[in-house]
Parts: sequence; C-alpha cells; structure tokens
Amino acid sequence: MVISVHIPKTAGTTFRELLANCFGDDLCLFYGGWRDRHLAPMVQPPSSLRCIHGHFHARDFEAPFPDARRIVWLRDPVERVCSEYEHHCRHRDPQNPLSTLVGVGAGLLEFAEHREARNTQSRVLQGLAIDDFAFVGISELFDAELARLRIATGIGLPSGHRVNANPARRTTRYPLAADHYRTVLRLNRDDHELYLAAMDATACRGGERRLRVFVTGSQARDAAQAVA
Repeated sequence: MVISVHIPKTAGTTFRELLANCFGDDLCLFYGGWRDRHLAPMVQPPSSLRCIHGHFHARDFEAPFPDARRIVWLRDPVERVCSEYEHHCRHRDPQNPLSTLVGVGAGLLEFAEHREARNTQSRVLQGLAIDDFAFVGISELFDAELARLRIATGIGLPSGHRVNANPARRTTRYPLAADHYRTVLRLNRDDHELYLAAMDATACRGGERRLRVFVTGSQARDAAQAVA
C-alpha cells in the first residue's frame, strides 16, 4: 500500500495524474471524501486498493494501513505560500477560508499571516520525520526526483508532465521584495527547517548537491536573518 500525501502547491496535482496512469482503478483519491481516479465521488475504496492520494494529514490512514509506504513532496515554503496565494486569486472556493480571504482583497502578506497559510507542510506531516517516509521529493526538481522515486519505491513514472501550474508566471521564482521575503519566511520557520532537512536527506540518498541553489545568494542571507 502506498499513501501519497498531497500538500497544496507542491506538484501534487501533477503527481496525482501520474499515479492514476500507473495504478489505474487501484488508486483512490481522498479530497474531503473518497473519489475514484477521475475525481468522481465514491462510497468506499475497492478491495483492490493499492494507493491513496489526496489532501489529508500524514497519519490519517496509519491505523488501517500501518505498513503503508508514505510519499510526500515538499517545496520551498516561501514559494509555496506565494503559489497558493496566486492559486486562490485565480480560483475562488467559498468553502476555503484562505480563498475567502483573498476574495475580499487580502494581499500576499495578509494571506501569509493567516494561521491556515503558515507552516502548512509541517502541520500536514504531524511531527513525522523525513525517515518515516519511503520518499520525500523536492518539487522544484520534480522530473529529476522521479528517478529517485523509482529507486526508493519501485514506482516508475514518466517525466515531462505538468499540470495546474500558474499560467501567468514568467520567472523561476516569485519576485518578492527582500522585506516581504523575510516576512513570509519568518512566518514559516518550521517549514523552512523541514525543507532544508529534506534537501539534506535527498543529497545523502543520491540527490544532487545543487539542491542548495534554492537558498543561495541574497535569499540565503534573508533566510538566515529571518529565522535567527
């Protein structure tokens, strides 16, 4: 059994489609309730269930599937918050408090200060360590990480597939003023530490040392000041 935890804006939608092609009807999704691989609602998963993917906390299926292999993708926390904010600017969901906040005109910093937008990745992992997962991927290196996923889990997925990306984005990183960057990073101190730990673990398990490129230069200095 594979449990794939989809943290918002960490390439989880792309990964969901790849898993659907790989597992077929043996994949069930959980987004506020059970869904089949086409997102159609269902009462309960089939007996042939081999993989669960969706928005839930990392320990949610621990009791029924104690031996399941967990998978999760992480992302630079500042980039993830910016991406989630932009997502809610494009897609409004009246049931989502963050979307409602954006809908009444909240800017990025007001959005980032909301408790539901802070340290999302750490909260979803519920205190589990990197080593408690069969695979922790870095979403900025999604295609390259798929090779490591195959080695770690035996799940072979094709590269080159991407969905749900910001269509208006023209740069590799979201352009933020230095003070805004420091503020968002300070609000996500736990996620920052988790992300760095994941990058270190990835490097030790055969990933490329160039992962550190995501916190180099001026942003690395900002990061050091923000979390000090």
